[in-house]
Amino acid sequence: MEVLESLESIAKRQGWRCGSEGLGIQQATDSAVAERFGLPAGTPINAVTRVKTADDTPIASMTDYVPETALPIELLSRQFTGSVLDMLLLRQDPAIDYATATLTACSADNDIAGQLRVPPGTPLLFSVETVYGKDHRVVEIGETYFVTQFFRFHVIRRPVMFHGSESEA
Repeated sequence: MEVLESLESIAKRQGWRCGSEGLGIQQATDSAVAERFGLPAGTPINAVTRVKTADDTPIASMTDYVPETALPIELLSRQFTGSVLDMLLLRQDPAIDYATATLTACSADNDIAGQLRVPPGTPLLFSVETVYGKDHRVVEIGETYFVTQFFRFHVIRRPVMFHGSESEA
């Protein structure tokens, strides 16, 4: 989790084959999605949906939203090979600075269960990742349902010493 990288990069490093099924690339002018980017209603936002696979087994259902100004729909349609993040990192315009991710537990509804070929109610990990450019603008928002048996997230926690607290005497 400390490294901002795509599933394709992880697969290459770990020696498994990452693929995509059910690819959909479309443009929408959804006001709620534009608002998440801090953009005016009606601003074109591109959505890339797919199921990610590890050696042909579904492991994640992903939807990435990216403004037309960051990755034009024509470019996505022509050059997409599996990762919106990889395309953004390669283009370097806008330059990526960091991402934040919120992870929550959930259960697969009928739609997600069908996509991931798991029984409805299967425990999943849902991630909303927001990618920021060096200018602090939101560049991409990714929503991913992870099949938990394929992912282990490790978090390093360090103690923080607070100075001036009431417990110090």
